[in-house]
Amino acid sequence: MKTILIILDNEYNPDPRVQKHVNCLLNDLECEVHLVCTKTNKIIEDQNHDRLSIYRILDQEKLFQYYKNRFEEEIERVANIISKNKIKHILANDHACLEFSVKLKRKYEHINIIYDAHEFIIGWPYYQYEKKWFNYLKGALVHKIFCFKEKTNIKQTSFLITVSEGLKKEYLKLFPKIKSQVIRNIPPTFQNNQTSTIDYREKIGINKHQKILIHSGNLYYKDYILDYLLNSISSFKENWKILFLIKDTDRHRITTNPIYKKCSEKILFHEFVPYTELKNLLSIGTAGLILNYKPEWKSHWYSLPNRIFDYIHADLPVLSTQQPEFEKIVHTYDIGITFNIKKDIKTLTNGFEKIIVDQEFYRKKLEVARKEVTWENEKEKFMQIIKSINNE
Repeated sequence: MKTILIILDNEYNPDPRVQKHVNCLLNDLECEVHLVCTKTNKIIEDQNHDRLSIYRILDQEKLFQYYKNRFEEEIERVANIISKNKIKHILANDHACLEFSVKLKRKYEHINIIYDAHEFIIGWPYYQYEKKWFNYLKGALVHKIFCFKEKTNIKQTSFLITVSEGLKKEYLKLFPKIKSQVIRNIPPTFQNNQTSTIDYREKIGINKHQKILIHSGNLYYKDYILDYLLNSISSFKENWKILFLIKDTDRHRITTNPIYKKCSEKILFHEFVPYTELKNLLSIGTAGLILNYKPEWKSHWYSLPNRIFDYIHADLPVLSTQQPEFEKIVHTYDIGITFNIKKDIKTLTNGFEKIIVDQEFYRKKLEVARKEVTWENEKEKFMQIIKSINNE
């Protein structure tokens, strides 16, 4: 029986991407899975399976500050798991877990590391969000360390997984000989078939005549992008609204923006929901918005966030900025509109209006896309990776 150790930088509540991998390992490949993740104060039901063991032993803050921590106790505990279960393969999720995995490899040279790079760290200068000079400089230094460590650690891996073709190409520029594969973050079909007892239109207060643009996910925007969005919303027609599915800190960022006063009556909010509820909530919309414009940030420019697939599986046409990976999906299946944020303010609203007018056309195209863009098709690539490392 194949045995896999997964290192994860969150509490597995569960993490949707990792859950798909876990289910594939357990059910399709009949592996034994040991999942090491971060501690939590929440009550979380462990997934019941006789071949899955979950260990919540890592400290999340400490894990992301790996540049100043040694992890002797944590390494020893995980080393015992490796020894006891004769583990040869580690799946490291994101750069902090890669660092931890490489520390384990120093003790066990036979270990093979698969690196699932959720971001392209070199192309994600997150510190540029900071407005205080001290935090900016500190963030820039930490980012340099992250970049250096990822470049060093990736040389210790057997396989690299990325989320898009664009990001794969960026990694191959740095590591031309590394084995790599793109595995997109597509929801599994079984989640699309789940029904909800919640009437979200009634809960939020939306009538059947209103056209709803849905924004799902965090506001990874610089101020001028948020200003652009709010100015666009202020020009919405009378029966148009936008529904933000966001966390409280992002909601505060919107409501404290001076432009919010011009468009508050057009804006609705809802907190994040469990992933199994997401399709049902998204389904009340008219279109799904992706506004992720940072051409100078390669991690974002070539990103392929799961929200585009969530929209597709919720039967939502996509209204998106013109980035390579987004355009590839939208234009391949003809399921929406892309717009140029550098043009005048009407580019977003014009795109939304076109989707409203041609909604039946897009619904038919989405039927085709949903059948082809599935996790069941995508996971075949993941299975091939696991089979290949077990043959080494």
